[in-house]
Amino acid sequence: MEIIDSILWVIPVWQSLLFALLAYVSYIRGKGNSRFFLALVMLSTAFHFAFNAIYICRINDILVYSYSFSLPSTLLILPLFHLYIKSLLLKSYTFSVKEYKHFLPAIGFLVLNLPFLFISKPERIWFLTEGFGNSTDGFVFIYLTWVYRIGFYGILYLQFFIYAFRFLSQYPGFKKEIEQHFSFQEYINLNWIKWIMSLFVVFLLMLDIMHFVSFGDDYLYRIYFNVLIIFLHLSIGFYGLLQDQIFPDKGSSEKLGLAVTNGVEDSNDMAPLKYKKSNLSNEKKEDIEKVLVLFMEDTQTYLKGDLSIEFLAQCLQVSSKHLSQTINERFGKNFFQYINDYRCHYAASLLTDPQASHLSVEGIASSSGFNSKSSFIDSFRRVYKCTPSEYRANQSKSAELDNSLKIND
Repeated sequence: MEIIDSILWVIPVWQSLLFALLAYVSYIRGKGNSRFFLALVMLSTAFHFAFNAIYICRINDILVYSYSFSLPSTLLILPLFHLYIKSLLLKSYTFSVKEYKHFLPAIGFLVLNLPFLFISKPERIWFLTEGFGNSTDGFVFIYLTWVYRIGFYGILYLQFFIYAFRFLSQYPGFKKEIEQHFSFQEYINLNWIKWIMSLFVVFLLMLDIMHFVSFGDDYLYRIYFNVLIIFLHLSIGFYGLLQDQIFPDKGSSEKLGLAVTNGVEDSNDMAPLKYKKSNLSNEKKEDIEKVLVLFMEDTQTYLKGDLSIEFLAQCLQVSSKHLSQTINERFGKNFFQYINDYRCHYAASLLTDPQASHLSVEGIASSSGFNSKSSFIDSFRRVYKCTPSEYRANQSKSAELDNSLKIND
């Protein structure tokens, strides 16, 4: 049992280092700044897990020097993960001086832990192996115990809820902005981050319950703890590496706009306010609208599954901002809705085409430019108020009824 326990403490260390290496390699290969911040997240978790493994394995010669950095490294994980998310949400995100504020808790607790370095080595070993949490004598030992408790059970939890709240409050606006730029949402919706946050909350609650019932020193508890940590960390690394940079690191460093900053802007209802300072004239909008409609009908570019507004703007030789404004104001839709309406109309024609009767719903979705069956059904229901299967069945019944009426006539 002890061997299994030790192995489970070591696995997250190598897992973190592997993810850090993969993330950094993909960063230097041009996958975007987000991979660099993901590598930093994994390095900070590697140090955190390494200290835990050293503590469990009682490698005291390393333990006495690494303890002062264990809590600060732990308090770096969530701020770095926050910067990783920012690098996904913002165009060409670059680290600025004002971002250092996120590292103040880690720096602060590094300073608060300095007294640990000034006590003798035997006292450090005693404190870490026997005295931690049990010492009632000696101001330094009581002080160090409370510094850890406040940092881990206070600041770390507070960090999580602050950063989770910031992400969840910005997420609706982020989804709206995604719909202004892309005709698809697969692999760019960041739903995996919401699921990981939910799992982390459940994980913390279960840990607190198990501590409350005095199960915290049991080997089974530690195995349970490490298995969940490995799974949670594996999910972050796996989905983080799968998550492509949403906005390439090129062009301006402009933010996504009010939608992401405030998390409340609606791309259609707020259009007059959003484009208040725009210099795009009504005549120019009419010209863009005519060229756009003609281009869409002639080329059927909407069938391109990974179509973005930047690509379409290049085809039309207009500014992507002007194209977005034209679609918002002239059609009352965002880019996602505009393109998927075309796809739905094309899909409807296939659903009623006898030559396409052999195609399944998935086949119709793929042929119409949709990347998944679920997104096809959602968009089709929004346009036609029914599912593709219901639409096909209704059209078949109508065709049969028309045929029977013709025969009777």
